[in-house]
Amino acid sequence: MIASLSGLLEAVRPGSVVVNMHGIGFLVRVPQSFNPEVDAEVKLYTSLQVREDSVSLYGFASVLECTVFEQLITISGVGPRVALAILSVLTPAEVAAAVLEGDDKPLQRVSGVGKKLAGTIVLQLAGKLTSVPLENRKQEQAVDRSAEIVQALIGLGWQRQESAAAVESVLEKDQSLTMPEILRNALRYLAKQE
Repeated sequence: MIASLSGLLEAVRPGSVVVNMHGIGFLVRVPQSFNPEVDAEVKLYTSLQVREDSVSLYGFASVLECTVFEQLITISGVGPRVALAILSVLTPAEVAAAVLEGDDKPLQRVSGVGKKLAGTIVLQLAGKLTSVPLENRKQEQAVDRSAEIVQALIGLGWQRQESAAAVESVLEKDQSLTMPEILRNALRYLAKQE
């Protein structure tokens, strides 16, 4: 069993990364939300899945995310790919909140999860995600919001580091801004830096 991998990120592909650990490149499937830069040092918490025709390594930025993944794949109809798709769209706190509230609608936003499967997930995970802290939900949403804005700035041609610094500077002044306001203020900040 491989519980975690630490090493240099060699390549980023859609849905997977290659982590070089002492000269060996490990192909690790990751949620779409995981997007560090190439050549960065990373630590991934992993789940090794052995199937009849394949051996796959799934990696996550946190132990919590890995735990939720492993709970999801215990459900009939949810394989590693669907579980990974769920964690690409929802945070562990959002999955736990949906289960706690008995609300399958957030799960239905995930490609490959219909109403019936979403209902099954909510039903079968009831009481199993008690270790997922729901109080971090707002903080996770703020981080997601920041990451989204940084990605938008990168799409507009700015570098990742300067984009992240601009968003951080804007949010230090006012946490209550909407996404368009944060983006607008970050662009103003970047324009002043030139």
